[in-house]
Amino acid sequence: MSGDPQQQKFQAVIKKILAEPENKMCFTCTQKGPTYLVVPYTIFVCTKCSGLHREFSFRVKGISMSNFTSEEVEEIKKGGNGVARKLWLATWSPDDYELPEHGDEKRIKSFIRLVFIKGQWKEIPPSEPLENLVGREAVESLKQGARKPPPSQPTGRFEGNNGGSAQQRGNARRDDDWDPWGPSSQPAPPPAQVRSQPPPQTPQHAQPLQHPQTPFPQQTPPQHP
Repeated sequence: MSGDPQQQKFQAVIKKILAEPENKMCFTCTQKGPTYLVVPYTIFVCTKCSGLHREFSFRVKGISMSNFTSEEVEEIKKGGNGVARKLWLATWSPDDYELPEHGDEKRIKSFIRLVFIKGQWKEIPPSEPLENLVGREAVESLKQGARKPPPSQPTGRFEGNNGGSAQQRGNARRDDDWDPWGPSSQPAPPPAQVRSQPPPQTPQHAQPLQHPQTPFPQQTPPQHP
C-alpha cells in the first residue's frame, strides 16, 4: 500500500465499500472475500477470476496494491457488485445459468462472456422521451396541431347567414339579371374557318420556246433594157 496520504484515504474508502454485504462475494463465482476490482464495471472479484477477466482485456486492479484516481474512487462509490447485478443480471436467474463454482475456469469464462460481452441478461433501458429528442416546444406544437379542428369546406353557392362572400353574391346577381332573349343570348358566331390552301403543284418542265421562222424577202434581179 502506498504511503501517499491521498492514496491511503482512497484505500480506506474502497475497503469500506468492499465490506458491504453485496461485495463480500466474487461477482463471477462463488468465492468469498474478493480482493480485485474490474475497473470498467466496478465489480469486485477473486484472485482466480481477476486473471480470467484480464483474458477479456478488462482492466483489473488489486485493491491493496494499486493506486487509484479520484475519478475511479467516485465510480466505485456509485458501483459495486449490487449495482452491477441490477444492471447486468437484471433478468438472470440460476435456472438460466447457475453461478459457476470457484475454480471452474470454463464455466466462469462462459459466464463472463454471456454477461459482459453478449449482455444476455442486461436491463433494457426505457425508451428516450420524445420531449428529450425534439424539444418541449416541438411536442407542444404537435399536440396543438392534433387538437385544432380542420377548416370547414363550403357546401353550396350561398354560405353563412350573410349570403356568402361578396364574390359569390356578385355571381348570383349576374345570374339573376341574365336575359335569355337579349343580345347576350345570341350564340356567339363560330370562329372564322381558315380555308386550307391546296398543296402547291410541282411545276412541269417548260417546253422550249420556238421562235417563228420569218421568211426572208426574195430579191428580184434587176432587168436591163
